[in-house]
Amino acid sequence: MEEFQMITLTMMKQTLRSAGLSLLFIGVIVSYGFCSTEGWKLFTAGGEGVYGLNNPVFVYKGYLYCGHFSGYYRVKLNLDGRFSEMTSLRTGLGMGLQQSSVASNGECFYFTGGKTENDIPNLNSFVVYYVKIDSKGFLSSPIQTYDLRDHRAFHSSLVVNNRLYVLGGYSHNEHIPQFALKSVEYADIDTTTGGIKGPF
Repeated sequence: MEEFQMITLTMMKQTLRSAGLSLLFIGVIVSYGFCSTEGWKLFTAGGEGVYGLNNPVFVYKGYLYCGHFSGYYRVKLNLDGRFSEMTSLRTGLGMGLQQSSVASNGECFYFTGGKTENDIPNLNSFVVYYVKIDSKGFLSSPIQTYDLRDHRAFHSSLVVNNRLYVLGGYSHNEHIPQFALKSVEYADIDTTTGGIKGPF
């Protein structure tokens, strides 16, 4: 009986510890920060809803954009770094899966890859979309272009000399060494349309 009580007490402690960690994790999710000449500043209010698990994010002309599967959030940035007005917009699929990457070439933004939503190990996405920003700061509907050669998530991307580079990441939605990618692929960008000229 005494052994049973000891096991029950241990399980209760573990449950409380897990609950505490969950609350801590929730608190971390809804906070945000930025770095200035005075060091890091942390805010815990404002921008509710602008969070997720590794969603692609970029800043353009005073707004922060956070992509998600079927649209994006747009948040005005105050001069002191705080979030201001937030708008949630739907544009259709392709604005960025979790663990996808985003890179910019002027006023075009390219979303590559991302994590597939399966519980068992499966290939990540190899799809590439791009969007344009209009004069009012809103994103166009995503335009699908050439696919990547490899399925990728948790990767990096950047644009150099009108060429989109996609680096590393994981081919499957389990991040273990055997699925890690050591490759880099690239494609040229058409500067008149913003689209990708040909296969990666």
